[in-house]
Amino acid sequence: MKQRIKTAPDAPYVTRNITDNFSQAPLRNALYVDSAYPGVVHTGSILQPYTTIQNAIDAVPDLEQWTIIISSGQTFTENLVIPDIDGLQIEIMCEGLDQGGIIVGNIDWDPNDAFLGLTNIHVTGNVNGTATGPESTFITENTTILGQVAFTGSQVHCYFSGPFPQALGTGFSFTSIGPTGNALDTTGNVFSNGMRFLGDIQCLNGYFENSRLESEQIQLDSTILQFKDCTFSGLIGVTFNAAIGTIELDGYSYSRWNTVGPPSITNGNLSIINKATIIDIFTNPGNNNWTHREGLVGVSYDMMSGGSGGGSGAKGPTANNRTGGQGGGSGSRSFGELSASILTAAVNTTQVLVVGAGGAGGAAQSANGTDGIIGTAGNDSSFNGILARGGVPGAGGLQSGTVTVPTTVTINGITGIPNARGDISGVQGAAGNSGAGSGIGQGVAFTCPGGGGGGLTITTNAVDNGGIGSSPNNAALVGGAAGTTGAGQNGGNGLDGLLDAISSGTGGGGGASNATGNAGNGGNGGLYGSGGGGGGAALDAVGNSGSGGNGAQGIVTIISHF
Repeated sequence: MKQRIKTAPDAPYVTRNITDNFSQAPLRNALYVDSAYPGVVHTGSILQPYTTIQNAIDAVPDLEQWTIIISSGQTFTENLVIPDIDGLQIEIMCEGLDQGGIIVGNIDWDPNDAFLGLTNIHVTGNVNGTATGPESTFITENTTILGQVAFTGSQVHCYFSGPFPQALGTGFSFTSIGPTGNALDTTGNVFSNGMRFLGDIQCLNGYFENSRLESEQIQLDSTILQFKDCTFSGLIGVTFNAAIGTIELDGYSYSRWNTVGPPSITNGNLSIINKATIIDIFTNPGNNNWTHREGLVGVSYDMMSGGSGGGSGAKGPTANNRTGGQGGGSGSRSFGELSASILTAAVNTTQVLVVGAGGAGGAAQSANGTDGIIGTAGNDSSFNGILARGGVPGAGGLQSGTVTVPTTVTINGITGIPNARGDISGVQGAAGNSGAGSGIGQGVAFTCPGGGGGGLTITTNAVDNGGIGSSPNNAALVGGAAGTTGAGQNGGNGLDGLLDAISSGTGGGGGASNATGNAGNGGNGGLYGSGGGGGGAALDAVGNSGSGGNGAQGIVTIISHF
């Protein structure tokens, strides 16, 4: 006899001979589901699977632990109802490493001393129910639930495990729970590892590790909330409903907790545990308060100052060479270590540090026969009397310029043209040197790139592209694109750097010149510390010159060692 079967849960159907001694019964404690199975007999075996998950659930015997295995890559549009059977234990899983099984619908589970597990599943709806009897357990592994998880009645303890550690915010796709709003509401404890929570949480006690919480209000019906190696996005509010509770954070979690703003704590206290190091990252331009905590041995500091604005392009007559604005100089970077004994603040007091703001680009010129306007210098960043100097502003273009090719230099392995006006466009400048100037194509700083120079026009009214924004020499980031000729295109904005990697962004691209209309504006520098691009040059009585791009703000990172 021949029958179309599968040799594995995720394998295609094949036709083969079925011998008399080939078992048609399901494997012990496993039922298979495959919506593409064409047969009419369904036993739950790998050869004769069910075609819906609910059919498999209904076939589970009482008081046993069963695993329902669904085929990878399939979507099941059904609302699942788990029977209210005392002690029932069910796991629904999709074999493989990714979330290969999609359930479009809700899962209704009213547990009574029961267990429900979801592995490698993507659920578009809610998982909820009313618990009776003793404690029950809900476990997910590598599972996304887009709706709400909510259990009322007796205690349901929830264990959530994602596939990846949080790992310093490296951009892994977290397994997530819940929509924005009320994501998780359970009567039991919550244990999380490698998860992302998108909404509010209410539980008995909460234990979070390698997880990311985004703008939540957390309500505890008991007294313990722990965070280890966690990050936060948006302000977090915590309320202990029954008694005064304690929020325990390790040093890393505490650092990320304060980065997004002071948390709101009601009826609870904050305790820092295992605080070998605490990282404070300051990104608000201007004055910020840093706290000298008890037990501090010393600090490491890493500061980037503000990048400067690019100069605007000139506007002049046909008889003159009209030059684009200079790309804005990058900010500088300063880093080192200080002993706690020489810090300005006493123990348990604060001291002011400064995050340098970026400088504005020079304004476009609308009057005939005018040079471009110089950009604004970037502001210094400072900590404990130590400075990272702000970037030098990009000079304005000249309405009667000299077309020359400046001498190139090489800094940190990057060759370019520092300290030059945008007399030649499309040339890439050097990586910077402590914000001391800017180049035609790129500005200058050891790690913070400057902006590209604006395009020029010569006496024949030939027009040029802007310069490309600079990239940091330690990151695979692309500088702001050069504005191209034609309609006097704007330069592209620089890309932002990585916050946790303490990487600067890229410089803004220079705007293209134009002899038939307005010239292109320089692009803004990317975070942090990068310079803005220079504006392109324009022709009298035809169009305005391009404005310079804005420089990016700086950043200050303080690592406390205990």
